[in-house]
Amino acid sequence: MSSINWQGITSTSTVVHLSSVGIPFLIVSLATQSASADLAGAVNSAIARVVAQAPILQVGILGSESKKPVWIHLGRLDLNEHVQYVSLDDSAGSEQAVQDTIESQLDTRFFKLEDRPGWRATVFKHTEVQFIDILFTWNHPHGDGMSGKIFHELLLKTLRTKTPEDSLKSLSDCKLVFSDSSVKFPPATEQLVAMPISPLFLVKALWNDNKPTSVFKTPTNADWAPISSMPYKTRFRVFDVETSVTSNVLAACRHHKTTLTALLHGLTLVSLSSHIDDAKATAFASSTAIDQRRFLPSDHADFPWLEPTKTIANYVSIMDHEFNNMLVGRIRQQIGANKQKHLLSRDLLGNVWSTSARVRREIQRRLDDRLKNDLVGLMKFVPD
Repeated sequence: MSSINWQGITSTSTVVHLSSVGIPFLIVSLATQSASADLAGAVNSAIARVVAQAPILQVGILGSESKKPVWIHLGRLDLNEHVQYVSLDDSAGSEQAVQDTIESQLDTRFFKLEDRPGWRATVFKHTEVQFIDILFTWNHPHGDGMSGKIFHELLLKTLRTKTPEDSLKSLSDCKLVFSDSSVKFPPATEQLVAMPISPLFLVKALWNDNKPTSVFKTPTNADWAPISSMPYKTRFRVFDVETSVTSNVLAACRHHKTTLTALLHGLTLVSLSSHIDDAKATAFASSTAIDQRRFLPSDHADFPWLEPTKTIANYVSIMDHEFNNMLVGRIRQQIGANKQKHLLSRDLLGNVWSTSARVRREIQRRLDDRLKNDLVGLMKFVPD
């Protein structure tokens, strides 16, 4: 057992989803420089204990490219295939090396899912400072954005907890052996709660999915961003916002009856309207991810062991927001009339706040409806 004393913080909001992959960070400080000699053993043991608590990180996917993919119990896992250690000399280029690794991880697909679970961890070891960065990457079917946060919360708790020597008998040379992963496998949302679908919602969904797009064009479709046959290259950037600025923005959001999430929609709308001309896009749409865990019971009769807020699983849905051609046209007119190119005019700022407030109301209505007319509830009608 390592004698490393762990302290740390975990990101609670920075989660990126691109190409079915999500990445959050855990930053952990080492109490002593000499303790770094036990680093790999301590981190591997901690990751092993987290995986032992998360059945979905123990399983593979059989027929992942087929119409009927299924989870498959693997029984064993080699940490050498999932955990990578990278040494950084803390020179000026180390930050760029971390950024390059993040982009590479986001661009790297998961293969052999029938033989190994879809997740990876990268541990950055700093040679001149006493802390490490732990990067967790996962295949979207194995977890949603909140799963990344939960993974790091469990990992940090495990790193801080002394474990008896005999508690990891299943860990030998980085080889993990598991019993039946299906015993406490996270159930699907529809197994836990009802997901009622109204006839009108179903008809609208069927129409939107099957209507002839050559005849009935949708203005919000991103025809200006066609699907490319070439792999996309991730662009990842990190920037800091001072606490005082953040506090002022949050106060302004409260004053305008909106939230930071909704404000991002409003600002993005103005940005897209200014960079994409009317000939390419007359309207836009955006989406908000909805964490379903808030609606799931923790005392279900069939799954009494389940604690949704502490479970790595795919309990996420999505809702859309549409911005019609009248709103986009008005914003473009205001952009053209704006003489201060680096500042939003009073009219533009007013549209940002009104749009953000509207998005906030849409999100609240969606939350008030709980799981009624949820997109996930339509999956039972999808044969593929």
